[in-house]
Amino acid sequence: MNLRELCQIQGFPAVLLTTYNFDPLFFERVVLTDLLAGGAKKILVMADADQVYSSVEKAQGQLLALGRKYMIVPVLAGGAFHPKLCIRLSNKGGIVACGSHNLSRSGWLGRSQDEDSGGNREVTTVWRVEPDSHSAVDLRSVLNVLSELCNDSRSRGAILDLRDISWLTNVQPPEDRSWHWTVAGKDTNLASLLESRWEGRQFDRLRIAAGSTDSSAAMVRWAVDTFNIRQVILEIDKECCNLDPLLLTDLGIDFRLNLTPGKPRSHLKVAVFESDQSSAAVVGSANCSSAAWLRSSENSGNIESVVIYDECDPTEFHSLFLMKDQDAIPWHNADLIAHDEKKEDDSDEPDVPVRQLRQVQIEKGANTVYVRLLPNPPADQTVVAVVANKRFILSYFPAEDVWISQSVDWPEEICTPFAWVEIGSPGKPTNVVWIDDLDSLGDTSNWQLPLRAIRHLDRHMLSAGYRKLLNDLGLLSSTLLENTNDFQDKVLSRRQGETEEVQVEAQPVDPRSLIKSISDLHEGARSLQHSAGLSTTLTLTGIMRLFFYEAKDATESHDPTKSESKKSKEEEDRNTENGSDDASGVAQLHEPTEKEKRRLLQQLNNFVEKLSSAEFADRCSARQLQQAAAYPLAVAKFAVQGPLGQDIEEELSDVVIRVVEVLLKRRQTLMSNDQARILEPLLEEVFQRYSAEGRKDDFRRIIGDGVLWLVLTSSLTMVQEQGRQFELALLMRDVVQNGLLTATAIPERLALLARRLVDKESSVVYTKQASVATELVVALEDYLEKCWGGYEEAKRVFDDEVGDWLWRPEIGFVRITALTEDHRKALIHVRKRAADLANPAYLNYYMNIRQLQARDDKLRSLIDDVDMSIS
Repeated sequence: MNLRELCQIQGFPAVLLTTYNFDPLFFERVVLTDLLAGGAKKILVMADADQVYSSVEKAQGQLLALGRKYMIVPVLAGGAFHPKLCIRLSNKGGIVACGSHNLSRSGWLGRSQDEDSGGNREVTTVWRVEPDSHSAVDLRSVLNVLSELCNDSRSRGAILDLRDISWLTNVQPPEDRSWHWTVAGKDTNLASLLESRWEGRQFDRLRIAAGSTDSSAAMVRWAVDTFNIRQVILEIDKECCNLDPLLLTDLGIDFRLNLTPGKPRSHLKVAVFESDQSSAAVVGSANCSSAAWLRSSENSGNIESVVIYDECDPTEFHSLFLMKDQDAIPWHNADLIAHDEKKEDDSDEPDVPVRQLRQVQIEKGANTVYVRLLPNPPADQTVVAVVANKRFILSYFPAEDVWISQSVDWPEEICTPFAWVEIGSPGKPTNVVWIDDLDSLGDTSNWQLPLRAIRHLDRHMLSAGYRKLLNDLGLLSSTLLENTNDFQDKVLSRRQGETEEVQVEAQPVDPRSLIKSISDLHEGARSLQHSAGLSTTLTLTGIMRLFFYEAKDATESHDPTKSESKKSKEEEDRNTENGSDDASGVAQLHEPTEKEKRRLLQQLNNFVEKLSSAEFADRCSARQLQQAAAYPLAVAKFAVQGPLGQDIEEELSDVVIRVVEVLLKRRQTLMSNDQARILEPLLEEVFQRYSAEGRKDDFRRIIGDGVLWLVLTSSLTMVQEQGRQFELALLMRDVVQNGLLTATAIPERLALLARRLVDKESSVVYTKQASVATELVVALEDYLEKCWGGYEEAKRVFDDEVGDWLWRPEIGFVRITALTEDHRKALIHVRKRAADLANPAYLNYYMNIRQLQARDDKLRSLIDDVDMSIS
């Protein structure tokens, strides 16, 4: 299997690539295209920092997808960041390629024979990674090492998201094996690792193929001293052989060279340790040098990736060598040239200058730019970011070691935007660096979830399309409810010794401070409060993102790697499911059947039922709770815009109401083994569990950042659209008064994020009016409390109707859903319990609001005010 074929395999949506050299144009035009064709959703590239900055800068103005469809993580290591890996992951397993291939045309399209077209001579090993296998343990360890090499918390978190998928565990299978793969050089060099694994073993011969060497044959000397090797044969291109004959005179062994012509270039790295008793091998990225084998990153050594074969048949590796052993010549006959002035270099690339500007990221949702400089200029220096001829003054935040500017107006560009920084006055410009669009990259964060199914609810489809869509939604709902390990509570890491103060009893944010008016949102955002720090930066992940993007901005955004027309894109969407439905071969779109609509409602109702269970409250993570709460709201939001939601708008509105009540209102008594348990509102239940576990602050950072608050508020517009203003006011009051939803919210940030809701101005209107409605509902309940005594003494008139609102002090508001024949009892929905009572309740137990307001002018005025506040 070649690497292009590996990229095109379906079913592995997460991709991590590591490389030393990086050709960005080749990557976008070939590798990225193959990956997207294979269904890749999250694509990360880790590359040596100095090399990637240089190559990307040269391609400025020609790149379309960098920082949008894929993320580059530049790595600053003591030596070179030199591993060559291609890791593809799914929820069930993975594929790994480890070898000598760089992310360049010559490396990726490598060849083994002269007649093959294009590329270097490379070697790459590919294997499947199954759960509960040794290779899965190795993979988790490798991802952990790579995450530790990241130079910022966002990149590190992106790698940890891959490491923490549910099937990647540290459980070591009992069976032994004869091979192992790893990334070496961070803490332990490759030589030390092999000394430990092969302790006590001796070999007679060492065959090596490498892309470069150091001058003193340090790796060869180590192998001779450690394993008593007496003969070494090194195959290498003559131009890449840096051996210095003046430094080899004391070797004392049979050291021979096979010098290849370099057409094609031999870039593979193989070391086969042979003896008559047993043999071993190492294949991967490590050249024949001290930096690759003998030194860790702390001592200017390289980071390398290798496959280690503890036991092997050496003849299986002989085909990798271009020349025969008998053609090798003694090193002193090889016409080597002394070059004392030439330093060890694994890269065969020119040196690049030190770059002070290391990273530029934008977060459009918060209108903020983040800049990382190394070394940092003094904090009192004038530091200005320059983007598309726009200049933004930066301020330094030592807690996150980052410079930021806020309330910026970002230009939209077809190509990947670049920026530089000017330091001092007059400003001295730094190098140029690409800009990562955190909002676009955030679309890739929940690669495990089939989110596209939600976004497609607003479309007409083929008849088979609706069935597949409902099946995908079923898979998505089960994942959200059951796979807690897939929703780890990632919070922005802090440096050792630093702490963040979190208010012990946070108060809910006044909605009027979040969004002042629609005009404010259109005119622009206020600057953020610098004292708030960066740890509360809003990160939209998974389902949350669907609420804040139009189709053109989110899941249906233009793919810059393809040149398809809008018409062809629409045709592709329409013909996704099983071809055409008629003899002409033309796809015929269909209306969903009544059965399919009812199936959607049944799925949503079952989901909310499980969401409200004690089992879910007892095991869910805060991140899982956030995503699960948003799921039925997102389905309802998009379904009402499409054919599946037609004629069931009111039922979808009921789903939204149930979710809000389960999260914020319900209180139920559960009996188990003759013991009673009071089940509090879902947010409160999970918060109490987190508090008992000492993780209260994590819960508040995730749930309390205000994003779920905005999602709930915008979703409630569906209730008003069904003419249920009074119920909407009650729900708004529940949202506004819940302090857990806004415990760590920054009003200015949420105001900026809320600008994305203006596609439906009603969302903003209701958010703005929520505080007014809350005050009026509170006043109404206070008045009803005072009226209760007189109402009890009054004669009950039993002219109740379905839909009437009833009230009782210790229970609150309930709604009639059905009446008995004598109109003395009714089935009711109790908001306090977030449930319909199974048995009819006596109506004289409650106050009927409709009846009372007919004879109480003040009550009628209060209720009119409530209705008008959100109309």
